[in-house]
Amino acid sequence: MDYSEGVKAKLVIKLAQKLQYLLILFFLREEMRTFSQN
Repeated sequence: MDYSEGVKAKLVIKLAQKLQYLLILFFLREEMRTFSQN
């Protein structure tokens, strides 16, 4: 694996972590919304 591939892999991992974080926030917000309606 050369240098640029390693950098790309790190960027992809960072991006995936951000997306996972955003998904968790989104689901939590939806849960809170449905919870407060009940």
